[in-house]
Amino acid sequence: MKKILTVLLVTGFIGSTVMAGALQDILGVNQKIVDAVAQGDLDEVVSHYTVDTTFLAPQAPVLTGRDAVKAFYTGALAAGATALELESLSFEKISKRKYIEIGQNKIHFTDPSTGASFVQTNKYMVIWKKVRGNWQVYYDAYNALP
Repeated sequence: MKKILTVLLVTGFIGSTVMAGALQDILGVNQKIVDAVAQGDLDEVVSHYTVDTTFLAPQAPVLTGRDAVKAFYTGALAAGATALELESLSFEKISKRKYIEIGQNKIHFTDPSTGASFVQTNKYMVIWKKVRGNWQVYYDAYNALP
């Protein structure tokens, strides 16, 4: 009985350590996306999405693939988006290579015609997928908070 308990404790520790490592990696990718948006580097932004990603934005059709995501971000930057803030609220492991992240974000805008600044606050859900050793956005959905 003592051996079984020891194995369970060690397995649980290793499992939680692996999960903690995955979450740190995902948070690191989130920061890379935030930095790339601030720099207007859309190639860097979409490099963190899977090739077959699905992107669900408010008042937009379902977007599939990196080119569609890049076009969306291009439009957002043209509309005055200047910065992105991400606040991860929860993570849940759904398989060895997939996690769900729930959070809130803020998109900062400066209206190109008036110079007025405003912030759009949203809720989001991302499904992350590990591809060739890297965590990438597989599904991305967000909608404005009231």
